[in-house]
Amino acid sequence: MFGGKPERNGYLSEESGPDDPTEQWSVKFEPTFYNSPIVADGAIYQTSRDSGTVYGISAEDGSELWTYDIDPGDFPGEPAVADGTVFAGDNVGVVHAIDAADGTELWTHDSGTTSLETSCGVAVVDDTVYVGQSYRGDAKGKLLALNVSNGDVRWEYKDLTGTISAPIVTDGTVYFEDEALLYALNSDDGSEEWVEDFRSFMENDTALLQRPVYHDGALYAGGLKPYDGDGGAAIYAIDASDGSRLWRTEVDTETRQPAVDDDSVYAAGADGRVFSLPKTTAPSSGRSTRGHRNTPQQLPTIVCISAETSMGS
Repeated sequence: MFGGKPERNGYLSEESGPDDPTEQWSVKFEPTFYNSPIVADGAIYQTSRDSGTVYGISAEDGSELWTYDIDPGDFPGEPAVADGTVFAGDNVGVVHAIDAADGTELWTHDSGTTSLETSCGVAVVDDTVYVGQSYRGDAKGKLLALNVSNGDVRWEYKDLTGTISAPIVTDGTVYFEDEALLYALNSDDGSEEWVEDFRSFMENDTALLQRPVYHDGALYAGGLKPYDGDGGAAIYAIDASDGSRLWRTEVDTETRQPAVDDDSVYAAGADGRVFSLPKTTAPSSGRSTRGHRNTPQQLPTIVCISAETSMGS
């Protein structure tokens, strides 16, 4: 799944990149790919919004293994892969479970209305698929927990009113964001643990968020500028136990979903820079309380790598 695991923080401590990052192959596909690919068990899984297709592609040579077709216009979102099954939600409220070996349909879950969008991304943990269905038209959004083997509903959290982020699942809790409201639900039964109005962390109540990620007891999110262009962007750290703000650091450009390891938070800026921030700061008087807007006394140092700078040995 996007981010490498249910926490979506992009940190795989036991993995490393190639020693010699030379091109092994490249293949041209006709449809446009907007989402990030998922790699598992020697295959690449990719979705196309243009054709409404899920692709299975050989990681060895880029050859097409299979396709799974959804109606054009009902485009699938970012997939997740678990135990030989590919899961993807689409733009009209349907979740698809696909055999990763040959692309055949295993099951679908239909919300019963085209006014719900499930293309934000799914998470799979143990025997449950977690997926957000975003509000669109006259239907309220919801967060669903589905049986991984047949798509039956285990529980649902209803009456959401915005665009739901891809869910994060860790340590018995599901986290997601819905139009600047940050939710924590019990992963077993969907009961509410806490809800925090993320706008209370911001300097401008109309600011937007990028979807959060989780690492070691905290959530991290990049903030976008408001639609009207006023106000700054920032990167946030939130206590995952109660939703209180740990720190907020202003940056001079919008940032995307961060990646987090044991020491640092990394975020890509809209202007081509990459930011690296230490995970810890020193607030003015202990941990910031919920909704507290004071900027910490000691902000994290920001190291920028310019897109125009070449790096060599």
